[in-house]
Amino acid sequence: MVQSQAAVYNFVEKVDPPLFRLVQKYVKEGRLEPVGGMWTEGDMNLSSGEAISRTFLLGQRFFLTRFGRMAKVGWLPDNFGHISQMPQILKLAGCDYFYFHRCKPYKGTFWWTASDSSTVLCYANDTYNGKITPELKNELKLITPDKHRLLQITGIGDHGGGPTRANINMVHQLDKTPGYPAVKFTTAEDFFRKASKEMNGRPTHTGEMQFIFEGCYTNVAGIKEGNRNCENSLYGSEFFNTLRWLNGDPYPADELRDLWTTVTFNQFHDILPGSGINEANKEAIARYTEVLRKSTELRDQAFRKMADEVNFKTGLGQPVVAYNLHPYSRKTVVEVSVFSNNPPLTAEESPWSIPYGSKYIKPINKGQGDVASVLVHDGAGKTYPAQIIWGKSTPPGFTSKVEFIADDIPPGGYKTFYVDLSKPGEFNEPVSFHDKNIRNRFFIVKFDMATGGNYKPCR
Repeated sequence: MVQSQAAVYNFVEKVDPPLFRLVQKYVKEGRLEPVGGMWTEGDMNLSSGEAISRTFLLGQRFFLTRFGRMAKVGWLPDNFGHISQMPQILKLAGCDYFYFHRCKPYKGTFWWTASDSSTVLCYANDTYNGKITPELKNELKLITPDKHRLLQITGIGDHGGGPTRANINMVHQLDKTPGYPAVKFTTAEDFFRKASKEMNGRPTHTGEMQFIFEGCYTNVAGIKEGNRNCENSLYGSEFFNTLRWLNGDPYPADELRDLWTTVTFNQFHDILPGSGINEANKEAIARYTEVLRKSTELRDQAFRKMADEVNFKTGLGQPVVAYNLHPYSRKTVVEVSVFSNNPPLTAEESPWSIPYGSKYIKPINKGQGDVASVLVHDGAGKTYPAQIIWGKSTPPGFTSKVEFIADDIPPGGYKTFYVDLSKPGEFNEPVSFHDKNIRNRFFIVKFDMATGGNYKPCR
């Protein structure tokens, strides 16, 4: 017997401890095999790389602490596609083998190689609910005619319930039938170990194995949105809390682990793709809301402590600190809302009763041209092109949203800028637009003025 999802074992441990002790006993005796190594059988195409790594971390850690061993066989029989990096992730998670059946390039055994050359031994057949009947020997010709070793997954594994007594009795009956191929109960790991010695002439696949049920990738948008927002929020929360930990603060490991547990549970291959029932979709979206609230709270607590320790220069304008959460330096657009007691020098902003929007900004030319630019510079005096994109009166002052382009923000660090709304920014020649074309030193782009959405590069 196999069971692939650590989340299921975890549920049994919580609600029925005596039954879980029996599960541990069967695992120790080799009667029940933990496979998969993941928190759930999660979708690979919609989950981020970080989330896929976390589901293996949570799953293998659970197996190791409860059963004294990790899974050696990756197990995604029902997934709707498989990413090219999966062999690398499987190997790093301690899995040398992989069983599945959807989107297979070959039947039976084959090697699967990732872009980094990591390779796992795969086995694919036509179903994870295989029957045990006298016709079983025909599967040898269909799936593995050259090697004569077949892995028959039986039992209604996708909808609850393992093999029936009739299935079990038929295995023993067929094994004793004269002239019939041997039929044995075994572990998935034992099958793969033996098959790995019989791979002469078997093929190798490199890259993705895609797609089936394509509609799932755009279905139930609220789940897709919740998943991505939570993945991003958890990354930011861990980033700032790690910086605080380096400064001596305690790290909220338990809280963050619980949040990742929820996110990886919701990445189950019928929840995240939106192929579950309505009640499951509603619960998943509700759980995403709670994860987002808690992860944002943890992030903001650490962020405020970091911000309190940043030293600013005086007399240069309102300080703005831009953090770069990426592990590489970057050039990017920074957007910031700035409050001022006096109206900005280069723009007439809308009254408090008018909606926000760039169309309500009236530029005032103070020598910078017909653009509502403002002075933005760093502590070394370097200036940056900046513009008010919207703003309005917010008594007792004014709120202006300013955008500017910042370059060379250090990896995993920050850079401080100063916004001075009382001074115009430097004049920047706008992009030339003439005869339906925009031009710069790299491109001439022509627009279809009838739609505004279609364009083609002329050169």
